[in-house]
Amino acid sequence: MKIILTESQYQKLTEDKLREFLYGFWNNQKKHGENPSLDDMLYKVLGLNKETREDYDTIRPLWYNYNGGFDKLYNKVKNEIDTKEYNLNQDLFNLDTIIKVVHLEPTNNFIEIMVDVDPRGTMDFVGWDEENEEEYEVHDTIDAAYHESLINYESSELMGMIRSAVYEFFYNLLEKYGIPIDVDIDLEEIHDAPYNINESQKKYTRKSDILIDMWEKQTKEDGYPTFDEDILRYFGIEKWTDIMDYAEFFNNYIGGEEKTMEMIDKLSINNFSTKDFPERLVGGYDFDWRIINVYIKDNIYKIECQVSDEGSVTIMDGRHLSLEDALNDDEIGFEIQVEVSGVIQDCLNSLIYPKTGVKVTVPYVEI
Repeated sequence: MKIILTESQYQKLTEDKLREFLYGFWNNQKKHGENPSLDDMLYKVLGLNKETREDYDTIRPLWYNYNGGFDKLYNKVKNEIDTKEYNLNQDLFNLDTIIKVVHLEPTNNFIEIMVDVDPRGTMDFVGWDEENEEEYEVHDTIDAAYHESLINYESSELMGMIRSAVYEFFYNLLEKYGIPIDVDIDLEEIHDAPYNINESQKKYTRKSDILIDMWEKQTKEDGYPTFDEDILRYFGIEKWTDIMDYAEFFNNYIGGEEKTMEMIDKLSINNFSTKDFPERLVGGYDFDWRIINVYIKDNIYKIECQVSDEGSVTIMDGRHLSLEDALNDDEIGFEIQVEVSGVIQDCLNSLIYPKTGVKVTVPYVEI
């Protein structure tokens, strides 16, 4: 049975009449042995676009009420998918993996779904032959695809593609509940994922080898490699001691103490200003400084600096003082001296650490 509603009739609908119409439509679906749904025909009849703000503000609240409330529908979704594992297959990229729902959260009448994607799954992706400088197509693990993206193109493109496939999967699975969803993903090994990967073709690569490939690529493109803790965390390297081990590995890769001192010596010819660094590093301080001495003691790189006149600081109570007045203040003078040293240390490390893997200390500042 077709239900036809003219434009003039729709304009006269109050919320009560709209509710009456929609409830009648959904009851009619039940009478015909169908499950009530947000059928596309509804939106054509009402002249609304599905999944728009107008839909979310007018149709969805009535849908939730008809089904006993948003929370009731959310609990149905939760009972169906929470902590569940699914096979994810997509023909476009020959994607074949397992996904697992690890977190659900209702937010503003949306359901945010956090999903782990097993990187041992497989997919088609494009690699780069450094020797021939040519692209080539390969079918390998998602993990290999991610490593390739870190080295040769934006990893966000790969993650965006996988997220799109995950979103499409859950959209189709959960459309019957009529609650908008948002999906975020992470690459995590899922226990006992049943893959039939040909072990003779699988590439086993040490983390250090992958990092070296990435650093070599950065050197060709940018002229220098970069030490990035976020990359280490992707590999599950999160303990501070382990990060320091890899920082030392990076430092040895670039040439150790000799190259580190060369880099710091090049910085030493510059005059620095807090204006050139992010607010999160300098706080309320405004001053210039220069490096006056660099030395190594007990394997620690130490840098002594000199701060120029006419610096200033805005302290916690809102007062804006010259650096000289703040240092001479009996209550805050010592704290200011320590903070000046800390600001310089943080600024220098923002320049030195990514290029050397070394963090310096600033034990002395001449003010």
